[in-house]
Amino acid sequence: MAAAPLAGATALFVAFLVVIVRAVRSAVPASCNCFGGLGADEVGPRTVVRNVIFVVLPLLALILHTAPASVADDRLGGWAYVLPAVLAAGVAGGLVVYRNNAEQRAERDLIDNLTVQTRAGDRLPIRELQDPPSYVVFFSAGCGACSQAIEEFRWWPHAMAEGYDLVPVLAGTPEQFAMVPEFEPLLDHAWYDPEMKFYKAVGGPGTPAGTLIDAAHPLGNGAVAGIGPLRELIWTPEFTQQRRREAEARRDDTARELARQALIDGGWDPAWADLAEIVLTNDDGRQITVNPMSTDADTAPDEESATR
Repeated sequence: MAAAPLAGATALFVAFLVVIVRAVRSAVPASCNCFGGLGADEVGPRTVVRNVIFVVLPLLALILHTAPASVADDRLGGWAYVLPAVLAAGVAGGLVVYRNNAEQRAERDLIDNLTVQTRAGDRLPIRELQDPPSYVVFFSAGCGACSQAIEEFRWWPHAMAEGYDLVPVLAGTPEQFAMVPEFEPLLDHAWYDPEMKFYKAVGGPGTPAGTLIDAAHPLGNGAVAGIGPLRELIWTPEFTQQRRREAEARRDDTARELARQALIDGGWDPAWADLAEIVLTNDDGRQITVNPMSTDADTAPDEESATR
C-alpha cells in the first residue's frame, strides 16, 4: 500500500477538523449533516471529538505503514494493517448504536421535562396526564373551528368512558386567548402551551386536535384534527349511537312538519279520516309517518351542558 493515499486522507481529515473547530468557535450556530441520520445536526464539541478520531485513524495507518517492517512485525505482528480497519469499523458501529438510542433518549428527556402551565404560570409535567389516562384537546386562538368546538367541549365529559379525564390545552399564551370571547369559560381552567412544544411533540396536524395520553403512549397514540375525528376519538360508541338517533329523530320531525304543512296548504281535508296518516320516505331512505291532523311537531330535548 502506497503512503500517498494515507497521507492524502490524513490531510483531508485535518482540513475538516480545522473547519469544524472554526465553526464551533464562531458566534453563528452551524449544522452538519455529513453523516445523515447517524449524527446530530448541530456542530459542537462532539463534532470536534469525532473529527479528531478521523484524523487519528489514517495517521495511525500512515505511521504503521512507514515504520520498518521488522518493527511493525515485532510489535504488532499481523495486526499492523488490520488494526486501523478494526478501529474504523468500531467507530462506525458505535455511531450507529449511539444514533439508534439517541431518539429514544431524546423522547425520554422530552417526556420528563415537558410541561404545560396554568394562566397564573404554575407548571404541570405532561407525565402527570398519564394517570388517569387523559384525552388532551388542543385549541388555538385564531381557529374558527376551535371556537365552534368550545360549545360542544363543555358537555363532552358526559360522552366519555369512565376512568378517563378530559384536558383542554390552549396552544398559545393567555393573552392571545383572552382576546377571543368564545374561550372565556376556559381561560382559568385550561392548561396553556405557550410555545406549542407539547402540541408539536404529539404531532398535532391542525386545530382543534386531540390525542390520548396514557402510560403506554406518554406522547399520545396519534393526534387527530377536526371536530368529527375528535368525536370518534373521545365519544363512546353508545353515546355516538344515542346522538345519531337523536339527530335522525330531529330530521324526521322536521320532515313530518314540512310534509304536513304542504298537505294542508295543498287542500287537505280533515274529513278524510281514512287518510289521517301517510307514509313518506325521508331524504336518507328511512320511512316516516306524516299525520296532517297533528298540530305540533315533536321537540327534541335540549343538549345537556356541563363543564369538567
